[in-house]
Amino acid sequence: MNRQNLFSDAWDGENEEAGTRHRIFWRPDEARMGATLYELAPGAPEMRMHMHFGAEEMFFVLNGRPVFRNQHGEEELCPGDFVFCPEGRAGLHTFSNPSEEPAQILAISAGSFPDVVAYPEHGYAWVATRDPDPKLLARGGDPGIIARFEIPIEYRSAESANAKAEEAGRAASSLSRGGPTRSFRTYLRHQAHIPHRPARGLQRAHRAGDATIASGFGGLAAWS
Repeated sequence: MNRQNLFSDAWDGENEEAGTRHRIFWRPDEARMGATLYELAPGAPEMRMHMHFGAEEMFFVLNGRPVFRNQHGEEELCPGDFVFCPEGRAGLHTFSNPSEEPAQILAISAGSFPDVVAYPEHGYAWVATRDPDPKLLARGGDPGIIARFEIPIEYRSAESANAKAEEAGRAASSLSRGGPTRSFRTYLRHQAHIPHRPARGLQRAHRAGDATIASGFGGLAAWS
């Protein structure tokens, strides 16, 4: 038995920029479920809204008043509240903590690889065919593929919609001048040594080009 206590105030790491710290609960390497406790500091900014195609997640608010947002709007939560995020677009989510007190959220997830994590407001997605834990690769695991690619940007507000219209106007102008239009570009990268474990939530971060992969299953930020 591997005994851990949710209220022990033990933490595995923190992200000062994001205003969060986390504790990852033990599980067997091949388990499909994972759990991570997050604490959002007062004023913690919103993370990038994302959705998974390969995992479903549930979040329990233990204390504080974090704000949950999805494609339908945002809502302040309170202790005892529960949010379920299924796979796909119905599971879009992000959290922030604009309040003056810390907020703790227990994230529980179930999923497997391959997994796709998409950020529609920022126009990109990640796909992973395997767990990127370097320890697994050192034991002879399949290096698989981790790739980032572009997707159409979806805007969250009227102001952003205006920006979208302006962008469309610039593209039309470029086309009328015979210039190149913006195409769908795909970035494929084999990444054999990414020090994080998506199935265990927000863990260690790795700089990969212009993206920081922060987490996957059971996480608030996923692969940002």
